[in-house]
Amino acid sequence: MQCEGNFVFKGIEERKGGEFTNERGQVIKFDPAFKITLDEINNGKVETRTFTFPKNNTELYDKFKDLKLYSEIIVAFDVVISRSNVKLVPFDMVYEKED
Repeated sequence: MQCEGNFVFKGIEERKGGEFTNERGQVIKFDPAFKITLDEINNGKVETRTFTFPKNNTELYDKFKDLKLYSEIIVAFDVVISRSNVKLVPFDMVYEKED
């Protein structure tokens, strides 16, 4: 399943892989990834959203890395449904059409 949304670009950064122990004492490991920060207007309020995508998706990274701050964009997501949550994983980005 896929979806898309309109956002304002606020930045991209690299997140290193690692691990942590959750409240149940389980060790949770996570892979390196890129993290994007976006603003979304939701019911008249600006909501800051962060999303991650795999570090090996260099094609998507290349689209974000030279993007000017506060550019209006459309981001396409894969909707990943697991047993306990739903996650949106960006897989494409296009500039929003200009007026």
